[in-house]
Amino acid sequence: MSSKKCNFAISNFKQFFTMIQRIQTIFLLVAFIATIVLMFVPFGTFVGCFADNLDGMCVYNAFTVRLDLPAPENSVIARTTYIALSLIVSAILSLVSIFMYKNRKAQAKVVSFSMFALLIALAFTYYIYPDVVFTKANIIYPDTECTFTYWVLVLYLLPAVMMVLARRFIYRDEAMVRAADRLR
Repeated sequence: MSSKKCNFAISNFKQFFTMIQRIQTIFLLVAFIATIVLMFVPFGTFVGCFADNLDGMCVYNAFTVRLDLPAPENSVIARTTYIALSLIVSAILSLVSIFMYKNRKAQAKVVSFSMFALLIALAFTYYIYPDVVFTKANIIYPDTECTFTYWVLVLYLLPAVMMVLARRFIYRDEAMVRAADRLR
């Protein structure tokens, strides 16, 4: 191995270690993992009558509203793609922002966009889909009982808090760099 290749590998390792030792990287990693978990947990259940004379209990998650009974081939009552897309965008932006540690201003902007995508997913989850989309499309009738699992709301808050903390530490690093530049 030549000396240049060895120095390049060492400098890449130092950059990677520098990225990992920053606390905002940990916050963004926790936000990414929590957002991925959020995509696969059920948000709640609907019990009652649904479109196409279906009766029973449905499970509501980021991708679909699905009958929870042994059903025929198609047990999907509705697709909730905007929730899934918003969560996927938020997760991808959180992951991308981890690797933007050299450009702190851009990293803070990406974290802000990720928080906005998470807020959109939260609005779709708890208001737009159950109250507007399902009701207007007559997928779920008014006498249908909706039960949300509210610990999922805590799961929504975890990545949001982690992103706020990460953004705060990114701005703190930027202020320290500016202060050091002024001293020179």
